[in-house]
Amino acid sequence: MNKDYKSYYDEWLNHENAWNGYSAKEIFSEFKASYELADQASSAISSSGLTGVSTARITISNSKIPELEALREKLVFFCKKIHLDGEDIIDDVFNYGVMKALADVYALNPSDIKCNSMGTEYQLKSIMETVITDPALKADFSKKAGNLNKDKLTDSLKAGLLSAIGRYYDGKVSPYMKKTSGYDISNFNEDRDLIIEYYEYLNPADAKNMNHFLEALAKDGDKRYLEDIKNIKYMAYTAKEPYRSVFFKYVKELKIGNYDYHKKDSKGNENAQYYDSGSKKLYIRLHETNPNGVSDEGRDDPRGAYVTFFHEVGHAIDDMSLKDNKFLFFTTKVKNTSVDGAGVTVFESAENDVRENIKNSVNEYMEKKGYHLSNTNRNAVVKALMTPNFSGFPAKSTEKKVYDAIISAYTADFTANVTESTVYNGISDIYGGYTDNKLKGTYGHPDYYWIDSGGKFDGSQGEELFAHIFARYMTSNDEVIEVMKEYFPSTISNMEKFMNAQKGN
Repeated sequence: MNKDYKSYYDEWLNHENAWNGYSAKEIFSEFKASYELADQASSAISSSGLTGVSTARITISNSKIPELEALREKLVFFCKKIHLDGEDIIDDVFNYGVMKALADVYALNPSDIKCNSMGTEYQLKSIMETVITDPALKADFSKKAGNLNKDKLTDSLKAGLLSAIGRYYDGKVSPYMKKTSGYDISNFNEDRDLIIEYYEYLNPADAKNMNHFLEALAKDGDKRYLEDIKNIKYMAYTAKEPYRSVFFKYVKELKIGNYDYHKKDSKGNENAQYYDSGSKKLYIRLHETNPNGVSDEGRDDPRGAYVTFFHEVGHAIDDMSLKDNKFLFFTTKVKNTSVDGAGVTVFESAENDVRENIKNSVNEYMEKKGYHLSNTNRNAVVKALMTPNFSGFPAKSTEKKVYDAIISAYTADFTANVTESTVYNGISDIYGGYTDNKLKGTYGHPDYYWIDSGGKFDGSQGEELFAHIFARYMTSNDEVIEVMKEYFPSTISNMEKFMNAQKGN
């Protein structure tokens, strides 16, 4: 039956390709050209004054011609729909069957295989050890049988299977999470749920810990939260390494204090979501309508679906890792906060990246304008941009012109249209943190957040950068990750190497 169905599946694919091919598309253009030629010929004959020549008789109206193209497109869609339905029927069953078969094979141990002889049950392993008389052969069999008893699906094999499924669904789920305009989400829920089912079948411990972490949302009963659970699971299960492994290393310790957090400050403004290091709990909200009547939290977060959620999770993991001598230590408040094996912290690494980026921008602007400043004066401009409460350069100095131009350029980049400003939100935040908010756009923390009582940077820049990077890798936002690498090249590279080396410890 499957063979017969497969042949029909291929046949419909051929139909789709035929109706979508060059020849089929030419039907419309050729027919339209023929109509126009006939119409021109008819007009020419009518106005020529010739006698005894009949005008061309056109039996179809011009308005009917586009209907042919619309009909062709309908046929393409019709064939494609049958083709995709067939793909789902065949591939879904096949993929799940392969995974289940592999899991079952690895779970089957020689000691589990039993034989029945004349009403008596024997272990196959025991029988083989009895009938094998050669001592060396018996020892070899016993050793290999023992190894098989310990054999299990490796993480790399699981990842390979899930990666294959992910590639199959690539392009179907990402637009949904990015809220791409006009994207048809009718198939998303089925695809997302299937990926969750695959992952949880292969990783029951991760599934158990995720269910415990999101238990409060499940108990709420609101259907919106049930969708949030599935979306968060999908993102976590398909997140980029090494951040996915980091997440699952600590997920069993994550706790949600409030999933509908709406506390207001003294001015009546709603407080931001946060992780409380005292109670070790997350205070989040997944559904919120802003003053303009637009939903802007959870899946509808303009910075990206669930970006704020995973940002706060990043803070939680950063904090919880402080007890683990073998792992992160990302805050500068701890002495051994090395991220590159040479004693450089995330704070110091990011500060160097920001300084080098600004220095390059200063040099490019100077060259463009034909300005001349010594290296000492150029470095003075960079230092001024990264100094809290800088008093300023003389009004008509070249340094002042360059200083103001760099601020304008970065602010413009970080305060572009809504889509671009959400790409730059984390970059804007951290560059603001290292420049006393001189280089800050739409998103960022207030000035006092970054500065200690002595007027110096307090180290929060490193903590926030880790949370920003963690959130983007957990939500698999390649576009933002690539832009962040341009602004923090050394830091992201060092963090990834460090975490890859430590994730299994």
